[in-house]
Amino acid sequence: MARIGLQVPICLDTDPDEQVEHYYRYECVADCNDQAARLFGLPRAEAMIGARFETVSPRSNPETLEVERGAVEERPEWLDGAAEVYSRASVAGTVPA
Repeated sequence: MARIGLQVPICLDTDPDEQVEHYYRYECVADCNDQAARLFGLPRAEAMIGARFETVSPRSNPETLEVERGAVEERPEWLDGAAEVYSRASVAGTVPA
């Protein structure tokens, strides 16, 4: 389990592409457990806390950007639905809400 924190707030009416860019600039891992850290190739939670959003959801993967933009555009459904999880090992899976 990991909790992502936004260091600088943004209005939800902002253009979706700007929101995604803002998240990559200002989101980081606020808290996580050891199991979540291992999913991303790190030995312990302490090594992941403070990591930028790019670490847990790399924009170098086109699918990741698509998932992030979809989450912004369909926020109500996304919050009540499922979240995509990507690890450094390129393992992707759906985590039901």
